[in-house]
Amino acid sequence: MSVLLGLTAIAGMAAAVLHHTVGPAPILAALLCAACFLRKRDVLVVGLGAMLIHEAIVGFSVFTIVRLVAILGVTGIIWALRVRPTWTSLLSGVALASPTYHVALAIGDWVTQFCTKAPHTVTGLAATLM
Repeated sequence: MSVLLGLTAIAGMAAAVLHHTVGPAPILAALLCAACFLRKRDVLVVGLGAMLIHEAIVGFSVFTIVRLVAILGVTGIIWALRVRPTWTSLLSGVALASPTYHVALAIGDWVTQFCTKAPHTVTGLAATLM
């Protein structure tokens, strides 16, 4: 239990300190680590818990919901891939989890107009994804 809480707290705090550029990378790394060594439900606890800690530090907003949905998507991918401590499994997890998280954030930003304020058109969505 202490490993679960420690991993969750450290990932959430590290993500909050790193801000926008690398932001959620510690959370995604913690998710992959949890998938390799912890039970399936613990992966969900690590992901959602770390993201809530991150949000508590940087401040809750409408975009918090977008981030939580993105983390749920990544957790689903990790569960589906059954990520284990092998190079193939970890690289597959990274190759799918990271782009999924960032595409979900971009689409969420486009819908909520939290950062980019792009118009709700196909061109606006494309601009947000770029």
